[in-house]
Amino acid sequence: MDLEFKRIYEKINKYIHKEKDLELINKAYEYVCVAFKDIKRKDGNPYVKHLIDTAEIVVDLTAGPNTIIAALLHDTIEDIESVDYQEIEREFSSDVASLVEAVTKVSSEEKDSKNKTVQKLFSLMRDDVRVIIIKVADRLNNMRTLSAMPKDKQNRIARQTLELYAPVARYLGLNEIARELEELCLYYLDRENYNLISDYLNKHIKRSQSGIEMMQQNLSLALNSLDIKNEVYHTNKEMYKIYRFLNTYGAIEEIEDLDVIHIVVEDNLDCYLALGAVHAIYTPLIGKLKDYISSPKYNMYQALHTIVIGPSGQPVKIAIATKVMKDIYNVGISSLWKYNEAKGYSKEKEQEDIRKHLNIIKELDRINMVRGMDSNTYVKILEEDVFNYSQYIYVYSTKGEVIVIANGSSALDFAFKVDPNTALKTNKILINGLECSFDTLLKNGAIINIKYSKSNTVNDKWLEYVNSNFAKVKIEEYLKK
Repeated sequence: MDLEFKRIYEKINKYIHKEKDLELINKAYEYVCVAFKDIKRKDGNPYVKHLIDTAEIVVDLTAGPNTIIAALLHDTIEDIESVDYQEIEREFSSDVASLVEAVTKVSSEEKDSKNKTVQKLFSLMRDDVRVIIIKVADRLNNMRTLSAMPKDKQNRIARQTLELYAPVARYLGLNEIARELEELCLYYLDRENYNLISDYLNKHIKRSQSGIEMMQQNLSLALNSLDIKNEVYHTNKEMYKIYRFLNTYGAIEEIEDLDVIHIVVEDNLDCYLALGAVHAIYTPLIGKLKDYISSPKYNMYQALHTIVIGPSGQPVKIAIATKVMKDIYNVGISSLWKYNEAKGYSKEKEQEDIRKHLNIIKELDRINMVRGMDSNTYVKILEEDVFNYSQYIYVYSTKGEVIVIANGSSALDFAFKVDPNTALKTNKILINGLECSFDTLLKNGAIINIKYSKSNTVNDKWLEYVNSNFAKVKIEEYLKK
């Protein structure tokens, strides 16, 4: 285990140099070696290996010293009888103790009800995202070692991961982690389809390799001729996304974006210039161009997407993004708050930055405005209003701000999305300059202008005008008063 820890300690040394911080990280490792001495996991490995592996995942996200220490200590309060909050605070700090205690609370809720776990998890995400990073890292390592568990436990843990932790990772923009979690879940929950997709992809890669390589070379040469610095590489559609397509639409042969060629350039303007170069060489499919740079996806994803006809007549998706966009997609918010020793760490500054970039935190702020909400209502709002990320449309305020809202939302739903408290004073709503009724359903690209009264104008009829659970809860809350 000392060699295992030395390996990740070398990674830590690349961006953490303060002697005091390094001493505390070493102390945390020595602390868990004593606390978990002679304790083994189901796979036969020392328990400490799980703690080191969890810490390594957060280190790979360039987390700060306290997050690394808490990752090493994350199971101590739950599993070691002699360890409590006060002990961790005394040995390390109140910040580390709070992180470990919060992770422990999530773990204890997991044994209770699913909805309470969800509510606890998202409340903590809103308050301190580091807790969720540690919990997701813990779950990823557990999924990597799940084969040691009995079959019924494999199914239960994989299903919970698929329903809860993979979506959380997606919403934090931790897409590399989410992809691995989803594939591991598919492996344990539906081995037959996992093998079917895996075999098909392996055969497809062999068939299409020469054509894809030729496309990559042609695109790179074209971009070089325009003096656009570029990186061009190829991936295949994620296994779990293929699985969902099969369950929803049909045969794997019908997937248009099985092959994805990624073009990474330096700035936004180069993205649009590169798109012109792509369409000059390869014929685009009509109606398949999507601009996620001007209208980012809900999880911060930005890129230009187009589908073109490849050399052998097969469709190939081209995704064009800057390096910053690529980093945000792969490692999410961690690319925004990589630990910077010169600047130090500020929880308040981190949360402020995350609020600026992360739609889910804004949603949680909105949901938490309703006091005393029970866990069932909380989860219903998350699942139907927020998590339904394939059903979003993009509309605009009169200031030009892009508002991402669930498909099927009404004009009044928009008012509650923009400002839940001011929405109670809504008097008139205009769509594209024309006055509309409050229950008018919104369409992609609509420009919406809300006019307010000086006092609240809510009445019982409003419940019929809205479709989002959150708006209904807010209206009912006011009517009860």
